[in-house]
Amino acid sequence: MPNIRRPSTPAWMQDNMNRRPIAPVLVSIALLLPPMANLIRAILRDLHAGAGAEPPVRAFAGPDREEETRDLARFRFTGARWLPFHDTSPLRSSGWIDRGAEAGVRPGQIVATARGDLVGRVRKVFPRFAQIMLLDDPEFRVHAAARLASGEAEAVVRGDGPGGRLVAEHIVGALRLPAQALLRTAGGDAEVPEGLAIGYALDGGGLLDRQPARASAATDRLRTVYVLSDPLIESVRTARAGGAL
Repeated sequence: MPNIRRPSTPAWMQDNMNRRPIAPVLVSIALLLPPMANLIRAILRDLHAGAGAEPPVRAFAGPDREEETRDLARFRFTGARWLPFHDTSPLRSSGWIDRGAEAGVRPGQIVATARGDLVGRVRKVFPRFAQIMLLDDPEFRVHAAARLASGEAEAVVRGDGPGGRLVAEHIVGALRLPAQALLRTAGGDAEVPEGLAIGYALDGGGLLDRQPARASAATDRLRTVYVLSDPLIESVRTARAGGAL
């Protein structure tokens, strides 16, 4: 028999035969698109959470704290994302937010949560970021008050090291604060509104006017915080910087 040579398959056809079917690939892409879109939306929501938001005072403080937080009405709230960066020193306590000088943030402003828990005070400011001195930093000080059955007691609360440790000193109005007594900001500082929750008094302490306390804000679980600023104070500073005053 004559040797009949079969025609060879063209290269382009052989490539198509070797390729995987495109239908399963399209199905896989279609299945992955919705969760990927949800993930992107969640990331964008976290990145811009609270940007420029000004929550109502009632929502910020809660309806059961209207009297204590009346002073909040004069403040402006700038929402910021809490960044997962911590102080490298074991003796200091600080954090970072994604808002800086471009958003009107400046040193000395108070930072709080949406529940009205005090977080700390702005320490350093950069164009788009700011470092926050947390309230458990040893350099942090704030005037506090606690409502007791016998009346109101006042104290100076300072940081006692990372982990939310606080100390209430120079207690006036009571020999000791009851355990779990809630300490709130008591004003006395134009940039600190009255009524923000600082923390809770604890049992212990060797001196009568020195008592340990625990911060109410859990900084390891923060996502969105608010920088508080008084527009009147800001306008005075702006005028002074411009030479108007």
